[in-house]
Amino acid sequence: MVVNSVHWFRKGLRLHDNPALQEALNGADTVRCVYILDPWFAGSANVGINRWRFLLESLEDLDSSLRKLNSRLFVVRGQPANVFPSLFKEWSVTRLTFEYDSEPYGKERDGAIIKMAQEFGVETIVRNSHTLYNLDRIIEMNNCPPLTAKNHLLIEMNSGSPPLTFKRFQALVNVLELPAKPLPTVTKEQMDSCRTKISGNHDQHYSVPSLEELGFKTQGLGPAVWKGGESEALERLNKHLDRKAWVANFERPRVSMCSLMASPTGLSPYLRFGCLSCRVFYYNLRELYMKLRKHCSPPLSLFGQLLWREFFYTAGTNNPNFDRMEGNPICVQIPWDHNPEALAKWAEGRTGFPWIDAIMTQLRQEGWIHHLARHAVACFLTRGDLWISWESGMRVFEELLLDADWSVNAGSWMWLSCSAFFQQFFHCYCPVGFGRRTDPSGDYIRRYIPKLKDYPDRYIYEPWRAPESVQKAAHCIVGVDYPKPMINHAEGSRLNIERMKQVYQQLSHYRGLSLLASVPTIQEEAEPPLTDDSQASGSTCESPPHTSSAQPNTLKRGRPSDSPGAPKATQSKHQHTTAPREEQEPDQGEWDEQQHLAEPMDSQ
Repeated sequence: MVVNSVHWFRKGLRLHDNPALQEALNGADTVRCVYILDPWFAGSANVGINRWRFLLESLEDLDSSLRKLNSRLFVVRGQPANVFPSLFKEWSVTRLTFEYDSEPYGKERDGAIIKMAQEFGVETIVRNSHTLYNLDRIIEMNNCPPLTAKNHLLIEMNSGSPPLTFKRFQALVNVLELPAKPLPTVTKEQMDSCRTKISGNHDQHYSVPSLEELGFKTQGLGPAVWKGGESEALERLNKHLDRKAWVANFERPRVSMCSLMASPTGLSPYLRFGCLSCRVFYYNLRELYMKLRKHCSPPLSLFGQLLWREFFYTAGTNNPNFDRMEGNPICVQIPWDHNPEALAKWAEGRTGFPWIDAIMTQLRQEGWIHHLARHAVACFLTRGDLWISWESGMRVFEELLLDADWSVNAGSWMWLSCSAFFQQFFHCYCPVGFGRRTDPSGDYIRRYIPKLKDYPDRYIYEPWRAPESVQKAAHCIVGVDYPKPMINHAEGSRLNIERMKQVYQQLSHYRGLSLLASVPTIQEEAEPPLTDDSQASGSTCESPPHTSSAQPNTLKRGRPSDSPGAPKATQSKHQHTTAPREEQEPDQGEWDEQQHLAEPMDSQ
């Protein structure tokens, strides 16, 4: 029987460790590698130009690698449900392979394609390689009867739900077998055994489109800070692993201005698009650690950032409403304000707080920001200052952030807004002091907000406090050349902490009320200590003058039903609106490492 295979690329844009692609090659007479792209979707989707550029560069790199194997990438325009019937007929397809997608939308889409393939007599093979573990297995274990190991209770009954604390998730992973070993890279010999004729007009029909073809205006677009593709990913991985001293000692890097800039060893966008296999990264780290530590088994904490990624994938895999508040069983229903003007100022870097504005400017220009910067802007938008829903911030990150994916992006925003997973809402980042301790000289601000470049260090984080003579000397008058602060942080954050107290007190089964008895004063800023040496210097966050456009409204003190967004007093038996009491605030290592809005690898 003739076997004509099609491998469908979605994520997993690589030739190394690609189990589904290997299945396509196994015993096949012909193999075609396909990527389906809908140009109309490109223009209407909430995805910015940097993310599209990264994807197109990744496809170009994949096509280049396939050329070296006497093959090509077929970029087909259209929707999968519309194009596959014609491809099945035209190419006499007998086998379709693709990587497993754990997210609800992907599972629904793939189920429809599998059903369609069956109707055409096409065998479908699906293999997992985007996550380290089988997520369904983790959920199954989480709902087994109590199980003990090493004299510790590892699993509790949880009514069919995923683990909702990282502590529980780690306990489950700790009793699993190691992740499957990565597979070798596809070879020329493999591809030659099932060589497919490439037509002379291939580029005319199946080439990778340009940004212009997708409707983007590229005039004034700067060079990419992050170049897409498997080749770049593997080169970065080698540089990452060259940091042998860090792996051997497992030391966290000191946070500084340099930490805030894009790193040539950064890996998060490549993991998100599947240009780099998470299993390859995992085993390279593991083997290097064991080599340098003379065969000592590495601790789970070495893989902490990969595990946070897995944690959010697990939490979202069976929850189609994971990316929204309404209908989301794990999300606290918080009555956020609706303030489009304030949201626009935040998203466009016009808040009047240089630290926040510099971060949002870097995000828009480059498509990446350091994970601590993500913490700062997310807290500012939600429970810290503006009291705007995490859903709005998530959508902005979805548009601009190269490494944003559905599960991690939504889970991270819920975490930092204290809507799920994390309940210590009195930890609030100061939009002045936090940045000052990270980069005392303010060089990061000067880079991304050149209007402020001539301000002295003393005022770079609070230009509104500079005397008029200093402002004039810096050629930047606050309120004219640079906006005044949009909110009084001290007053706003104090009010928001009280609002969060009320929200949590209204939750009938909230088991952490003892936390409310010791809420820090606003002067303490409730910030976790930083990991750099500047933490000893200390800094109070003085309140700036502010405009009234973003000042939060007073929280309505009625019954939960008095406000559409107010928390419900009761939840269904399958709902878990807060993390169980066992989940305390992460220690500083976790706080800095975990993927709250995090980019998994570049903090290493």
